[in-house]
Amino acid sequence: MIKKFLFISSFVCYITDSNAQLISASSLPNSFSLNGAKIYTDAEDYSLIKKSAALLQQDIELVTGQKLSIIHDLNTTKGNIIIIGS
Repeated sequence: MIKKFLFISSFVCYITDSNAQLISASSLPNSFSLNGAKIYTDAEDYSLIKKSAALLQQDIELVTGQKLSIIHDLNTTKGNIIIIGS
């Protein structure tokens, strides 16, 4: 129990001490642009998956001011895509 508590405490300290910026206007290593990006879910997937996509869409809009489209067809889509599924 003590080891588990120490691990969780260390992890929380690491997260709160981190200076990493998650949202940036410039291109960073291991990142992609949200400009023109879309969120994909399968049209036949669970309703919880579709709700998760809608919540992610809202979060991104609140942080960046950009509302990403939610799509259900990958055949005609180009550019960056965030895929959410089960």
